[in-house]
Amino acid sequence: GVGLIVPQLYDISLVFQSGSDIISINDKAFNDCPGLTSVTFPPSLTGIGSVAFAIPDGAPLGASEGLSDVSFTDIANSELANIPNQVFQNQSNLTSITLPASVQSIGQYAFKNTGLTTLTFDDIDNSKLKTIIDNAFKGTSISSVILPHLLENIGSNAFSISGLTDVSFNNIALSSLDTIGAEAFKGANIGTITIPNHINSIGTNAFLGSDGMTVNIHKSIANTLDITLPSKTLPSKTTSFFGANGVTTVNYPNTFEYTPGTTIPSDYNGENNDIDYIINQFIEFRKKIVITLIRHPIMVFLFNGFFIVAARWTLAS
Repeated sequence: GVGLIVPQLYDISLVFQSGSDIISINDKAFNDCPGLTSVTFPPSLTGIGSVAFAIPDGAPLGASEGLSDVSFTDIANSELANIPNQVFQNQSNLTSITLPASVQSIGQYAFKNTGLTTLTFDDIDNSKLKTIIDNAFKGTSISSVILPHLLENIGSNAFSISGLTDVSFNNIALSSLDTIGAEAFKGANIGTITIPNHINSIGTNAFLGSDGMTVNIHKSIANTLDITLPSKTLPSKTTSFFGANGVTTVNYPNTFEYTPGTTIPSDYNGENNDIDYIINQFIEFRKKIVITLIRHPIMVFLFNGFFIVAARWTLAS
């Protein structure tokens, strides 16, 4: 592991040589080092200690001080499993970061009060991220984020007091998101959000400040969250949605990813009742299509002693 006492030099870049086999960086290794402006992590790195690159509270950075660049050599082969608590806290000149697909959790206050405007997940289809812990991105300036589909938990205040206007989920049909914590997006100004179909809990004031936003939500999830929706896919006004006022809720259809040649699950989202399907769009013809199936029974008649239900299936490009 790395655990150094660094003198107060300036414009320092920390780069690990090609082939480095370093696996860990100790707690507070480069804490309070405003002269360190750039760091490049090797793929062998599996762990970084808490507060390793943090700037203390009450020690504001100048325009040319602190980390402005954090990157990963051969990011596709990175073995980093976790982003620890407070690791980059108060690095106000750090404006963007791309996290490896290997990362499974992002710790408390990990990026609090950084200058982040851009958060990207490398190879997002294969991202292993499952947990964003409380306050992880609190006080950043991230305007838009696409979250991986294996993500299960967004902690309290995870993105609060941020610049978020757009939150979406990669491959939302397969999203594992279970919980959005209290005040998770407090102070954001989200325009439209689609709630994944496995949500079980949204905390108090999770969307406080996003007044007037549009929420797309499937009726089964609305029932779980005790939200009243219209019976048909038409917008309806509601006074509040977990802290956001004047919200338009949309009864969102049942969608899931379908790969040609595979079996369409009949009980997707855990319900077979009222499954009306319509194929509504093809995405990347050579790869996959996302389909919404709506079945329209049009008549019932008796034939040779059996009741027959005729149904219409429609296909729209």
